[in-house]
Amino acid sequence: MKQAIDFYTAFIQAFEKMTIRFDDAQWKSKWINTKDWSKLMIYDPDALIRTVANSFDADLACWAERPYEPLHFDAVFHAKNSGSWFPIRVAIEHENAAHTFRDEIQKLLSVRCPLKVGITYALINDSSQPDLQAKIEVEIRQEFAAAKAITQEDDKTEYLFLLGYEVTDRVLQWRRLIFDAATGPADKSFL
Repeated sequence: MKQAIDFYTAFIQAFEKMTIRFDDAQWKSKWINTKDWSKLMIYDPDALIRTVANSFDADLACWAERPYEPLHFDAVFHAKNSGSWFPIRVAIEHENAAHTFRDEIQKLLSVRCPLKVGITYALINDSSQPDLQAKIEVEIRQEFAAAKAITQEDDKTEYLFLLGYEVTDRVLQWRRLIFDAATGPADKSFL
């Protein structure tokens, strides 16, 4: 689980640095516009995920080029000198709308790489916010079981799911769910 916790640490550090770059009005403007938020998280040259690639592993680069998302992944990390996004070292799916996160979980379960990361949000103005974490945990368990029933993957493959839980306007509390392919998500919960 070392890769997953290292990614999580780099992600949280990058997120904290990113939040201080904007005043409240700028932050809110980005937060309420899903296209601008995705740029900030994935696609801008100094996007959060690109920053994570640099601090997570110096030998990795981030491939997140629109409109050519690799295998329709939002981003992948690959060896810097590979000249391509293949082979994938880290596959990343980012979904603003947690209610459609199941599709992102399925994508992550469909690719072979050492670390798979899913990122989504539980928004304060969403009436289902209190139940959303449990719903996502169930979806992860169900989809993992469905995939495992028909195919095997390397036991060392790690999964990291991040849930940005909006506690007040503009303030996110990041919760994580980490497991490997050997043990699966069985009784794991977001921490």
